[in-house]
Amino acid sequence: MDLEPYVFGPPTDDLSLSALARPSELENVLRPILYDPELPAKLSKFMDMFTNRMSTPEIPYHTYDPGRPSNYFRVCLVYATLIGRAYALTVNCWSDDHESSEALDRAGALPPELRISVHEAYLHHLARREPFWRLIADILAKALFSTIEPEPGARYAAGIILLTAGQAIKATPFLDAHGKEWIPWISEYDSADVRWTWREVEDALVKTADLPRNNTNSSDCFERALHYEGPGIVEENLHDSMYISHEMLDVLDAARAHIKEGRDDLSSAEVMERFLGGLDAENNETSPVSIDRNLKDYSSDRAESETISSPETEGEATSP
Repeated sequence: MDLEPYVFGPPTDDLSLSALARPSELENVLRPILYDPELPAKLSKFMDMFTNRMSTPEIPYHTYDPGRPSNYFRVCLVYATLIGRAYALTVNCWSDDHESSEALDRAGALPPELRISVHEAYLHHLARREPFWRLIADILAKALFSTIEPEPGARYAAGIILLTAGQAIKATPFLDAHGKEWIPWISEYDSADVRWTWREVEDALVKTADLPRNNTNSSDCFERALHYEGPGIVEENLHDSMYISHEMLDVLDAARAHIKEGRDDLSSAEVMERFLGGLDAENNETSPVSIDRNLKDYSSDRAESETISSPETEGEATSP
């Protein structure tokens, strides 16, 4: 099965334009539209390229990395922060779970019609929050509960979401999450019904400390992979040739410390101050003009790139 190439055109919708123009003020961007029923779907569409691998994992199957837009991680940072802060804002509307519980308990002393109104308002609030959680759960599952190498943006986005909404997620009771072992070339979970908990998220995040620390050059990783025989790489050699970007390592390191120490969730201003400046300002601009320019450069580069094949069609030349 051929996998679709990266689709990363210049933004045209108001939300993208506002978010990319004001990355340190995303809460202000979100508040007027937080309960727009179309918002979760828009955010999901933004993240498709970053969480759904658009080619066969490059190193394990001896194929070249198809390349990514030069502002890939910068835009991923903005969109992932939008998602994290959207969830945190919906949780904070009812303060925290302890106060929500107290409010519902106090509602028991109200006249029946008012008591019903309070409970209906709370259930409506939970229903509004659910689509944001579904989006976050999908990102976490692809990034942390899949043995097939995920798209780099999935791990990066997961780290940013845990930095900007980790404590809000942890404090939310009865979250329903399921799905492990994402298979990118058929866009399905191999274990779709397997449920997981927040504790498993914490454990999986801790294990990211074991990712290779010296595999930040994809060309070097590919050269190492070429020394292995056969169409794929055996498990013991996979770690040696797995490409792990330094941007991903930085974010995951910060997320582990953040969750372990129980720090307050970062605002968009705080997360941008911490990570935005570390990305190459010249090659990773988030302005619509630079996105358009980078897209054209990227498309030109892709025209000269090697063909990519999926595991099921290994040996057949297919387009990425």
